Amino acid sequence: MRAAPPGPIALLFCDGPFLAAASADWAVRRGATLLLACGEEEGVARAIAAADLAGARAQALAAPAYGRAAAAATLETVAGPAAGRWILPLFNGEFPAFPWWESRSLADLAAFQEGERRAGVGGFVADMFAEGLAEAAEAEDPDWAPPPEALFDLGGMFALTGPPERWEAPGAPDARPEAPRLYGGIGWRMQERLKTPPPRLDRTAFFKARADLRFDETFRTGDPAMDGLSGPWHRSPTMAVMSFRAARALYADPDVAAAPPDLAWSGARPWRWSSAELLDAGAMEPGQWF
Repeated sequence: MRAAPPGPIALLFCDGPFLAAASADWAVRRGATLLLACGEEEGVARAIAAADLAGARAQALAAPAYGRAAAAATLETVAGPAAGRWILPLFNGEFPAFPWWESRSLADLAAFQEGERRAGVGGFVADMFAEGLAEAAEAEDPDWAPPPEALFDLGGMFALTGPPERWEAPGAPDARPEAPRLYGGIGWRMQERLKTPPPRLDRTAFFKARADLRFDETFRTGDPAMDGLSGPWHRSPTMAVMSFRAARALYADPDVAAAPPDLAWSGARPWRWSSAELLDAGAMEPGQWF
């Protein structure tokens, strides 16, 4: 990886051109100074062009990005050379949100977390859907753009706990209590129509890189200082990874396209791309970051 300017790095995994440019533009305008894009060729090209247009350095990364396991492995290869830098991992079709992004940057968030002796920002994926997405997914339209208003799933989420997970990171204990796993969203509501199990929604959304990090398929490391939603003395800022990916995957399924479901329900909230709306809805929180 070439020497990069100081500042947060956005690592964008592209499994196609769907919203690749929009996700890259979002990450850069939130303060990423370098965009690394990998995966499907057209998606990477669109992402790099969008980052260049928004004024950030952008670079294609020769790494596979098809699937969550491949993305986690790629993240590990980047974390070593980028040690000390904060990384924002995301997939095309995702828009990571944090408190007051309209006036504060990713660098501001990283500086606050470091002051709190935290090496990461936890959060969860919030599934979005919007008018026109079903038709765009069925037609495989790479130029579909998010409308000014979308809906996101907030109700119906739940946490599960299980036996301790074992982590092999240097210096970590052999076992630690497993944090609650968060499920819900479109994947859970429509699981009978999907071919894959609904994914876990909680994620380490933003973190400080170091060479010894190991990631699971939700980008969690097993280190509470990175994965957790709170510090030893109070709660910390969290992020909401706003995502069209679940809805797009559902609508793109040929078996579903013949009779696409209406995703609107009482547990959905409107979103007009404002951080205040997500804070008011409880989709993320500021912690002690005022």
